[in-house]
Amino acid sequence: MFSYSAMLDLMVNRVDLFGKPVALNFNGRDKSKSFIGAIFSFIVFGFVVWAAYFYSQDMFKKRNPKTITSQAFSENPDEIIIEPDTFAFGFGVQHPETFAHYIDERIYTVQVDHVQLRRETNSDGSVNEIWSTTPLETEPCTTDHYGKLGHKFVDIELNKLYCIKEKQSALEELRIQGVFESPIYEYVRGSIKACDNSTTANPDKCVSKEELTYYLGGGFFAVYFTNIAIDPKNYTDPNINYRDSTFTSTTYPYYKELTLWLNHLKMKSDVGWLTEEENNLSFVSFDKTVENLNFRQDMGAVLNLVVRVGKITTYYERSYTKISEILAEVNGLTAAVFIAAAIILYPYSNIKFYESLINDLFDIKTLKQVEEANNKELKRANSKMGKILQRQATQMKRSPTLSAIQIPSPTLSAKKKGTFAY
Repeated sequence: MFSYSAMLDLMVNRVDLFGKPVALNFNGRDKSKSFIGAIFSFIVFGFVVWAAYFYSQDMFKKRNPKTITSQAFSENPDEIIIEPDTFAFGFGVQHPETFAHYIDERIYTVQVDHVQLRRETNSDGSVNEIWSTTPLETEPCTTDHYGKLGHKFVDIELNKLYCIKEKQSALEELRIQGVFESPIYEYVRGSIKACDNSTTANPDKCVSKEELTYYLGGGFFAVYFTNIAIDPKNYTDPNINYRDSTFTSTTYPYYKELTLWLNHLKMKSDVGWLTEEENNLSFVSFDKTVENLNFRQDMGAVLNLVVRVGKITTYYERSYTKISEILAEVNGLTAAVFIAAAIILYPYSNIKFYESLINDLFDIKTLKQVEEANNKELKRANSKMGKILQRQATQMKRSPTLSAIQIPSPTLSAKKKGTFAY
């Protein structure tokens, strides 16, 4: 007969997650253990220690970080301070045939300016654009202009290149920021101007028009600067500083503009062992050059070099191994090794288990073992009987009238109770 209560009781008993498991023990043991199993256990224990040591090396030595690289767009790029240890550059003109750098004011002169555009919005919605230009002092380059990377520029004719003086009388710091449509837009402009007899103060006057065309119409313009590459695997010094350069041709009497775009690099490092612990670093790198050529003449300059900030910021995020990750790796690897060892030992463990079980339940002996046991029993019985006979003989000597003593015949059971022979 169908019973809802019986069905409900059956379902409840099957679903119980907290029921006590039933286990049968023999002689107080819940496992059958063997010597080979113990050897494999020590191997597993040793493997756990090795795996913990192996995976912890990345944490202690800060190796093999997990790295994510991304780029973000900024409508109003942050400022960059131009100084030897952030971004340093020098520039000059090269001979059209030998590519040698030279400074000759009879051919060209240099002018460097810091240009700022500031926008102010009026109450009626109109915008005032306020331009300001600050001349910058220049001097022949030296290794000091390139800061810590100066030793990498010793093979270049630095004394024939122009660099901006580190300390300027008109500016406290040389800053570039923003883009043309930003509220504040700042950049550096270096101009190469052909010598003009009407403006030059050089007593030797300028070279001829033909020579100007030869030197500046088919010559080259060189820029040497510091650059940075990022190596996320290098924990202490992820920024690799190196010497870089770019070149273009001069197009006198036509005007050319060469723009150096700089980008921000930002690195965030999670170096914590247990929880997140951040270290942040910021760098400046060269991104690209863009050339514009204008075929109008008498633009006031043969070539303009513009250094400005780009809109793209590159982000590097790296995180190092934590203790929780080490435990997870060790646990997963150990589980795999344990399963492999269990599969290998399964047949052997079964055999040893039943062998141990039978030996504990029964006293099993071979025929040879039974014979040896019977011989030992017989020897013990004969020894005991000899002692009895000797004692009775001694008593009879002392008492001649003592009646004869019946001596029992020795008997011996060949098998003990519960003993099997085969």
